[in-house]
Amino acid sequence: MKITKNVFKSMFAVSILGLASTSCEMTNLEEASMESAEILAATGLSSSPNIVYQETFEGSDPFSFAHKQLSEDYSLTIATSPVVDGSNSGRFELNDYDPMVSNGTRAEVLFPELSYNERWYSYSLYLPSKDFQIDSNNDIISQWHQGSGSGSPTTTLRIKNDRFFLKSGPTKEERKDYDIAAVKKDAWNEFVFHIVHSSGSDGLVEVWMNGEKVLNIEGGNMNKDYDLPRWKIGIYKDDWNGSETTDSDRRVMFFDNVRLGNQYASYEEMSSVFGESNTVSPEPEEEEEAVSPEPEEEINPEEETNPGDGSDLTDASNPEAGNSGKPIPGKGHGKNK
Repeated sequence: MKITKNVFKSMFAVSILGLASTSCEMTNLEEASMESAEILAATGLSSSPNIVYQETFEGSDPFSFAHKQLSEDYSLTIATSPVVDGSNSGRFELNDYDPMVSNGTRAEVLFPELSYNERWYSYSLYLPSKDFQIDSNNDIISQWHQGSGSGSPTTTLRIKNDRFFLKSGPTKEERKDYDIAAVKKDAWNEFVFHIVHSSGSDGLVEVWMNGEKVLNIEGGNMNKDYDLPRWKIGIYKDDWNGSETTDSDRRVMFFDNVRLGNQYASYEEMSSVFGESNTVSPEPEEEEEAVSPEPEEEINPEEETNPGDGSDLTDASNPEAGNSGKPIPGKGHGKNK
């Protein structure tokens, strides 16, 4: 009998997600009917106990544990194409006329607070050329934010002029831009991040893109005066806040195989299996102001006065506690364009 990918997902979803909640305790998988590598290739699901949480969008309620900062029904939907593994992916959409959410124009999901300062993060990203045209202003697609009052996020993955780059540093004055690679559209690109969140010399940011290590940044990457940052993915376009406009008016992107790993995870556990690796060469840039203009003094578009900082989340909704909670949607209140 031929067993399809969807059958594999049904067979292994419960057991694999159970493994993900067992923290760092290793589990013997030798008695499983398939090896973990075969499961990964067939379903996109990792069987590693070091994966705290993973989202493959095969269920009906993606990111059910997270705080969702979404203004419209189309802000986050399940798509059947394109996909990396399985049948579905997650589609994010943001338009410049969308209502603002948490003081910004965004379609994002916010992960609960971290329980340890070292974590792994990964996902596959697809940018359609038709709905993600070149823009000379920033798109923030991943950010590590230290919460209300902390100012702009200390580490972000951004796109500008069709290039990926990372911005990182403990304070605004110390933040630097690191060019990664040209954006490859109409194709899946995988990012893996290993971050030791710290304000001191032991801080570390490692980034892999499509199988190639592209960044290794040592030193402080968070503000010492605030708590550990929380991970956000999706689309944040601060240059659309209020009535502002840019070169584009619509952003669409797809995510698949989103994973958060604990301190014991490895690159091999975080990486998905697809396609050939591409070589990219990072070029660090020293200019702080090279990317985005300063926001107006009275409204800081990158400072989230209500970022969904976890005051309404409990241990039961925190994947770091090994549980899966109920969805907590976010809705905007409209804005004039």
